[in-house]
Amino acid sequence: MTATLSRKDGGVFQSACVAAPIVGPSGRVTHFVAVIRDTTEELRLREQLVRGERLSAIGEFVSGVALEINNPLQSIIGSLELVLDQDLDAANRGDIERARFEAGRAGRIVRNLLRFVRQAPNERLLLELNEIVKATMSIRAYELEMAGIAIREEYAPLLPLVLANREEIQQVILNLVMNAQQAMSDPNGPRVLSIRTFMTGVDAALEVRDTGPGIPTELAGRVFEPFFTTRSAGAGPGLGLSLSLGIANAHQGHLELVAAPVGCCFRLTLPGAGFPGPAAIH
Repeated sequence: MTATLSRKDGGVFQSACVAAPIVGPSGRVTHFVAVIRDTTEELRLREQLVRGERLSAIGEFVSGVALEINNPLQSIIGSLELVLDQDLDAANRGDIERARFEAGRAGRIVRNLLRFVRQAPNERLLLELNEIVKATMSIRAYELEMAGIAIREEYAPLLPLVLANREEIQQVILNLVMNAQQAMSDPNGPRVLSIRTFMTGVDAALEVRDTGPGIPTELAGRVFEPFFTTRSAGAGPGLGLSLSLGIANAHQGHLELVAAPVGCCFRLTLPGAGFPGPAAIH
């Protein structure tokens, strides 16, 4: 049988239990012998295996869809660039440039999907995480303001450089920010998006926190599954977090859902690659 048992420190663990009776001379059961085996690691490995099988099963499908999307998308981008070469008034040029930017971002998402499926090598450079986060937030600042979401930003004054692909890390941050924005769709509740960078050991870390309703405990273990979403139908395919997890793992980093008193908090951790100059000593 399986059971959830408690440790002395108050924590719980999953276990497999086997018990056998010991019969005395009188024929009555006098004792029981029980063997309890901690199956926490076994269940974790099984969950990883199931997740890997799911990713393998949808890999070919995602690759085909991404290629089919990419062809018309490139046609749209090319047409917009031709229009931008013409004389346009300021208002129309601004709208078309915004459309060109969003089409380019969609193209990058498609390329990231293909890299995620194929595990292709990417060029990586030494980058500043703070600079990438600030640049990404500047892209979403207008949309967040229009949605009535307040932004709280806190950047560590000293962070190690990270060896990363800029576009991919920017895509992860965008996914986390957009996920937080969608979680705060209720206009009557508190709507604050908090961004924080900090050091954890020798690594650089980023936290994106929202004040939405949070994720139920029973669903927390599924948030990184492809096509899984807690939002209503039509809100999105549910690939953002699974894609972001793949990018984080490819960078030897971690992406995790961490406990928060209110809403959700996702933490991205990337291996530190030293500092650009002498570290400040306080």
